[in-house]
Parts: sequence; structure tokens; C-alpha cells
Amino acid sequence: VEESNPLDRRQLEIDYLDRVLLEHSVWQTVYTPMAGVAKIRQQPEKRQIKRAVASIKPVFSLREAVQREFAQEAPTLEQAFSDITEAVNKVRQLVVLGDPGAGKTTTLWKLAADYAEAAKQDASKPLPVLLRLGALSMNVSVREQIQVQLGDLPLDDLLAEKRLAILFDALNELPAANRQAKVEEIRALVTQAQRDKTIAVVTCRELDYTGELDLKIEEQVRIAPLDHDRIWQFCANHLPDDGETLFWTLAGGEGVRETWQTWEKAGASFEQFWTAEDIPRQNPDVYNETTGQHDTIWHNVVKDRRSMMRLARNPYMLFMMTEVYAETGSLPANRGRLFKTFVDFLLLQRERLSEAAAGALQVKLADFAYHMQDKELGTVTGRDIALMHMDEDDLYTATSANLLTGTDEVRFTHQLLQEYFAAKRLDREMQAGTAAETFWKP
Repeated sequence: VEESNPLDRRQLEIDYLDRVLLEHSVWQTVYTPMAGVAKIRQQPEKRQIKRAVASIKPVFSLREAVQREFAQEAPTLEQAFSDITEAVNKVRQLVVLGDPGAGKTTTLWKLAADYAEAAKQDASKPLPVLLRLGALSMNVSVREQIQVQLGDLPLDDLLAEKRLAILFDALNELPAANRQAKVEEIRALVTQAQRDKTIAVVTCRELDYTGELDLKIEEQVRIAPLDHDRIWQFCANHLPDDGETLFWTLAGGEGVRETWQTWEKAGASFEQFWTAEDIPRQNPDVYNETTGQHDTIWHNVVKDRRSMMRLARNPYMLFMMTEVYAETGSLPANRGRLFKTFVDFLLLQRERLSEAAAGALQVKLADFAYHMQDKELGTVTGRDIALMHMDEDDLYTATSANLLTGTDEVRFTHQLLQEYFAAKRLDREMQAGTAAETFWKP
């Protein structure tokens, strides 16, 4: 067999890396909180709100199994990383877990862009290949799809040379057909990466990383929910002129901002304001600097578990809020309208349901939520109760859309979502002419 010319091979690599960068290089500039390219949407008849392309720099918590001699079990160490590349460079092969919307896919896009840029500058660096597992065809193997993406570059040669950084996106989205065979292929490639000490990263929805999808990789990274500082930074970056106003709207309004300013003057940090168990009485002494009004606002608004700020801890939900705000110039005073926008987008756009299917699922969720409210079940109930109102496919879709969460016990991802769907049931009854005394005694 005639050997390929090294110069020709390098040109093939450059061409491939250029294709990767064309698709993913934007994430090198927008991934960190302070970056962004300004865009202005033309909105006649209302004030124009400037958008900027922005993303959120998440915090990653690495759980690393440590083998010790004579140990019955492998203990774990936990370490926080502000940059996923640090975790990858440390352990090389890992699984990235998180909730829907936590940033798993954009994390891989960022890695792909970084590795492509490095490989373009240095011929010894690994070439990234990012495989979207949910798009695999039934009759195409994992290795065949990787080869398709590499084009004329030889997969077997790159593996033998230890020059591939393999990035598998959304293990939980593997099609049902031939799933087990594809999982075994992925496990084999990860095992080879462990042996060769090359890079292999797999993302998966945390809820699904069990059973046949468990790749038995000891090193796992979980994407932490956003803290208040990152929420503030994202609002400010995504809406350069209006982000601060949006942030305090999410927090509970102008009274919360004034309360924070009082804390700040007393010497408290931004983190203390949001995470303190109670108003500090020393180091710093905030208690003696606040008024009764500010105390009430802090206890009743800032610490309110139903605050919209809790929804904003999910990057996808926060993005949805900023989009609604950018589109309308405000967040609806009626939270039901805000949640309708969320739910319609999640089911119709993200989950790609038809309007009929999305409507039918919402009816089932409304009945489930109303049952939880009516029977005073609180915010968590058994899976069997959920299955009284929907089937397994419905439950999976609602969980994938980040509307429900849990396995043996099921809850809505936010209490406000539960109340929203329960209210939809009442609205349906009202529209049908059901008498109010059916629900409340005269």
C-alpha cells in the first residue's frame, strides 16, 4: 500500500480543523461571562433592547475515585473547577453530568473549539471529533459515524497514533434501536482512551446515567447550578443596557436592590447577601444597620423558595428569561404568561413535539399538578402517582424538557411550575363551565 505524503496528511488535518472551528469557534469568545458580540434587534413601536451573544462560565464539580491499597471501596475526592479544560487535562477520561439546560453540550462545543485551535497550531496535538449521539442512524455504527466526520482522515491511524480527542454528546439521547451495541462501542473507545491516556469526554443527563448507559467511568463531573454572581453577569452581558434591571426584577424588585445596598454599606459581600442563613450580627454587623422594612424584604423575598431567582440557576431557563425580557421589555407581571412562554418553547421547539402532542401532555401535567395540590401531597410524590396521569413516555418527555425531575419520587422542577399547571386545570374547568363550588365550598 502506498503511504500518504505527510504534507498531504497535514493539509487534510488543517482542512478538517478549519471545518470544526467554523462550526464551534464562536464558543471561544462567548463562553466566558465577560465576552460578547453586540447585536441589535429592530423592534419598531417599542424601545429597542440591545442583545449580546453571551454564555455562562459554569462551575464543575469533579468527583474522582481514588484507589487505595487494601481499601474495600474506592473513596472519592471532590474538586471544583471553573474551567472544564482543567478537569479534562487532569483526568483525561470523564463523564460530564447535569440537568437539561445545564450547559453540557456547550461545554463540548467549547472543548472542540479549543482543541481544534491547538491542533491547528501544533501538529502533535490531538484532533477533536464531536459526535452527537442522538443523531446516530440505526444502521450506522459509532466508529463509522466518527469516520464520516473525519472525512479523508484515517480513524484507525489517528487512534494508533493517540491523536484523537473524542467528545460524545448526550449519551442519554442514543436512539433505542441498537442502543446496547452502540453503548458497547462507546465503552470500548473510552477504555482504549484510558489505556492510551488520550482524551474521551461523554456528556449525559444525570437522571439517565444508570443501567446500560453507565459506562463505569470513575471520574465524573457535575455541572453546578449558577450562583447569583453568574446570574448577574449573564444578565449584564446578554442585555448590556438592561441586564441589571432584569437581575433585580428576578430577585424580587427595587426593594431587594435597596436592601442589598444597605447590606453592602454595612460591609457584607454579594455572596453573603444571597447565602447567609440569617442577617449577620458581626463581621460584618449588618443586623444593626438594617431597618425593619429591609429585614422583612430579605426574609420574605430574598429567602423565598418560590423566587424566580431559583429558576434562573438553570442556564437554559435564565436564557429563556432574558429572551422574554429582550422581546417584551419586561417580565410579565402574570407569571402564568411567563411560564406559558417557557413551556411552549420547551415542548414545541426543544422537544420538537407537535402542537397536538404538546397540548395533550400539558393536559396530563395539569391533572397531575392539580392532584398534588388537591391531595396536599406537597411538592414531591411517588412515581406511581405520576403514572396515574401519564405514561412512561410522557414522564420521560416532561423530564427531558426540564418540567419534571426525579426517578422513584417525582417533583416539578420548580414549585411555580407545579402551581402553574394546577392553575391550568382550574382554568380548563372554568372554561368548561364547571361550578366553582365543585372545588370550593359555598
